[in-house]
Amino acid sequence: MENALQRQDLSVKAEERKAVLTPSPELAPEESSTHQAKLQQGCAELLRAGDARRLRMLRSVAHEVRNHVNAIDLLATCLMNAADLKTSGEDLAVLAANAHDIDVLIDRLLDFENLLLGEEKLALEWLSLADLHRDVAFVLRKMASAKKLNFDGTVEEGLAQVVSDRLKLREIVLNLGTNAVKYTRFGSVSLRFARHGAECWMLEVDDTGPGIPLHSREKIFEDFQRLPETCTGQPGAGLGLAIVRRLVQMLNGRIELESEVGSGTSFQVILPTQYA
Repeated sequence: MENALQRQDLSVKAEERKAVLTPSPELAPEESSTHQAKLQQGCAELLRAGDARRLRMLRSVAHEVRNHVNAIDLLATCLMNAADLKTSGEDLAVLAANAHDIDVLIDRLLDFENLLLGEEKLALEWLSLADLHRDVAFVLRKMASAKKLNFDGTVEEGLAQVVSDRLKLREIVLNLGTNAVKYTRFGSVSLRFARHGAECWMLEVDDTGPGIPLHSREKIFEDFQRLPETCTGQPGAGLGLAIVRRLVQMLNGRIELESEVGSGTSFQVILPTQYA
């Protein structure tokens, strides 16, 4: 009797082990096919997202390099037309600074790990807003002068250093400023740095250009978007404002826009004095 009970107990335990080890029933063929298709679609979407990030990073760096090259080209032309190189020390200093920044950008392109991941790092440092304004305003003033536009650049007194990424800040200001000069035919362009509350500061770019229609004010921040009514005859890929918005977001800021068709546009970028 005892042996029979032991045999029955072993049989029950064997059935329990079998139940644990036996895999669940396979999906029906049509369910399996649907499941596989969803997996493939998910993988394809992940690959596309990764490619998009990498392409966005490459486009951004290429755009920054082009801005610096354009500045160097402009300054070189000014130097060639200068009567005396001794009076062009500031031109040479800004030219050298742009060449240095190109070297930094090339280093970013050679950072293959982040390039493959489609990620960008912030290079945070204490920097002088007065110095940043002076360097960018110097280039914008020459661009405006070439088009016979008035240029006004001001920095609010007492606006101190901030903690941010210098190259990214410079790219934001330069993109907004060069766009303003490029699309303004008559009148003026201004670049202003000012306080904005206790923990923020603001950069503002105003122009007397053609203005931006209300229905296009979100569209212009998308990749490869250019307004046919304002961009006729002007070179460009339609990336500048898309890059500006992304960089502003990376720096924990926000961008605001005011515009009136036929009267001009004002961009305000609000950024923290210390990135956190």
